[in-house]
Amino acid sequence: MTQSIKIHSNATRHSLFITVLGCVMLLICLLLSNYLWSEAKLVLIFLTLVSVVVLVTGITKHIEPKCSFEISPQAVVYQHRCGQWQLAWSDIKYIAPVTTSRGIEQQTLPYVGIRLEELDKFAESITPRLANKLIHEQRPLLILAVQHGLLSVEQITLRFQPYKSAYGLIKGPIAEFLYQSANLQQAFGFHLMIPSTALDRSIEEFSVLLKQCKESAHDYVDEDV
Repeated sequence: MTQSIKIHSNATRHSLFITVLGCVMLLICLLLSNYLWSEAKLVLIFLTLVSVVVLVTGITKHIEPKCSFEISPQAVVYQHRCGQWQLAWSDIKYIAPVTTSRGIEQQTLPYVGIRLEELDKFAESITPRLANKLIHEQRPLLILAVQHGLLSVEQITLRFQPYKSAYGLIKGPIAEFLYQSANLQQAFGFHLMIPSTALDRSIEEFSVLLKQCKESAHDYVDEDV
C-alpha cells in the first residue's frame, strides 16, 4: 500500500435526495394548509410531522463526514461528525467481525472489532467530544453483553472516577470511554467497535481490507528501514 484509501460512509447515501424530498413535502403541506386546514386538520398535522422527520433525517445524513475512514501506510483514521480517532498500525493487535454466542448459536454483530496492543495509549488518539458520543452509541452493545451474561449490570454503569493509566490520570469522557472499551474487550474480545453504517462495504470485506493494509504497512516499514 503506497497511497491512501478512503472509505465512504453508508450513512451519507441519498442525503441530498432525502433533504430535498423533506423540503418539498413540507412545502406542499404548508400550501394545502391554506385551503384544507379546517377539513383535514389532523391529516395535515400528521403529514407535516412526517415531512419534518424526513427533512431532519436528510440534514443529519448530509452533515456526516463524506469520508469515514482514511487508510494510509502509516495509520488508519476514523472520522465522525463529533471528532476523530487515529491509530498507527503498530497499535493494532487484531481485526475481525464481532460475534457473540448464546448456547450453541453464534451471531455476527454489525460491527468490525479492533483489539489494541495497549488500551491506555489510545487516550491520546481520540477527542473528548467523540469519546462522549461513542459512549452513548455503543450502549446497546453493553446491554447485549448483559443479556448474554457476558457482563454484569454493575460493570456497564457509568463511572465518574478518573482512569488510572500507565501514562497518568485520565479524567472526563475519555476516562469513561476507556472503562467502556475495557468492558467491550472482556465481553466481545475487542476494544473498538466500528459500526457497519460507517462503511461502504460488508463488515467481512472491510475486516479483510484492514488486515491486508496492516500487513502491507508492515512490509512498507521494512522496506523503508
